[in-house]
Amino acid sequence: MASIDIAFLIGGSTPHVQRLGRHEELLQVWHGGLEKGGVRDYSLADARRDLQLAALRCMTTGLAMHGFSMGPDTPVRVALFMDDAIQRHAAYAVEIEAWQALPEPGGFKV
Repeated sequence: MASIDIAFLIGGSTPHVQRLGRHEELLQVWHGGLEKGGVRDYSLADARRDLQLAALRCMTTGLAMHGFSMGPDTPVRVALFMDDAIQRHAAYAVEIEAWQALPEPGGFKV
């Protein structure tokens, strides 16, 4: 669950130009902090995958919040803020190639 907090912070609060190219560094700092705090049997690869999945989850949160806040009395600033949040989360998911954490489509039973 911590990966959702990290993805929300990095993807939603950090401007694209400030985080661009720093994903590995941020991932390693986060993972190193977990290890220093006593977390064991949690590989860097597992942390990367969890962060990728969390980035995708954060995109859906922004979309849902946008839908809930769009009434006739919604101030323009709120709508613009939500649009920016969605764009930031989507850009972060693309940047860290979040789709790689998804299962192969053949693994789903219809």
